[in-house]
Amino acid sequence: METHFKICASCLQEDENVSSSEWCWNCMEGLCTECAKYHRKQKPSRQHKIVVLNNIPNFDVLLSYIHTSCPMHNNQSLLSFCSTHRDLCCELCVKTSHGDCKQVITLTEAAATTTNDDVAEKFKSLEKLLEIKTETIRKSLVSQGEEVVQKVQQMRTEIDKYFDKLEEEVKKNLIVQHESYLKLVHQENSSVDECFHEIKIMKELVCVLSDDIPSEISFQLRNEMIKILQNHNNKFSSSTKQAYQFLFKPVDVMSLLETNVKSLGEVCITKISDACHVSGNQIPCQKINEIIYDRKSSEKFKETSVTGDQNSQNDRKKSTEMKAERIPEKASPTHKLNYLS
Repeated sequence: METHFKICASCLQEDENVSSSEWCWNCMEGLCTECAKYHRKQKPSRQHKIVVLNNIPNFDVLLSYIHTSCPMHNNQSLLSFCSTHRDLCCELCVKTSHGDCKQVITLTEAAATTTNDDVAEKFKSLEKLLEIKTETIRKSLVSQGEEVVQKVQQMRTEIDKYFDKLEEEVKKNLIVQHESYLKLVHQENSSVDECFHEIKIMKELVCVLSDDIPSEISFQLRNEMIKILQNHNNKFSSSTKQAYQFLFKPVDVMSLLETNVKSLGEVCITKISDACHVSGNQIPCQKINEIIYDRKSSEKFKETSVTGDQNSQNDRKKSTEMKAERIPEKASPTHKLNYLS
């Protein structure tokens, strides 16, 4: 409610800006120490409920919860309460927007059925709900984080499998090339084997040379052997190095990865919904006064509400007797804020 509780309302009428130290619940005005003293002495305000502001923490928040006039109908006084919608109502509200509601009672009646224990019970229930939600969110974050790590690990596993496959293909290709290499080496070795075989024959021929063979013939044989050996020597001396070798031409995978793969993925936050998921149940995030509303309070208000046919005189009499049994005699419906005392 729009109330300047920090300024004394009485002094302000005299164009004096004096800080208030106390508050009158009946007048809904701040009072300085001097005005509060006179307020208690004057007969019209002698029974008013006055409190010291320093004794009430967060007084501005407390006032924001209190409404004495209807914002929908030219600030008419709020004298009724709809327990179905938990709305304060003026006379026009009762006839219009709450015309079909069966649980509309006076504020005095509502005050007689609600205690601080009821609110404390709702505090406890809501705090427990918030604790559950907080724990649920914490567990959900841990679970989601683990899921992200698992997905990254799965990607790594799939990448490793893919590179294992590429490695096996290289090994298979190596086996094929090895066979081809052996064929080429065999061709080279065949000429070497032929040379060894020819050397063996010439050694045997040298051994059989004797004086029985004319010297001119022996010379020709030796000279021919020397020429053949010299040719072989020239041939193999020029090819003593290995004729073939394996050559692996790797793909620059790291450059390709660094160029084309900058990240394995991005972790971001997305909004799921405006609902709080607790233990598998979806609980709407509503205002505090909507959350603490439950069936028990509704049933209490049902007992004090006017029931039956309003056109029947007997039913009206019965409902009046029921209310009289439940409403303390000291509760006066003439003042709109007695329920705060």
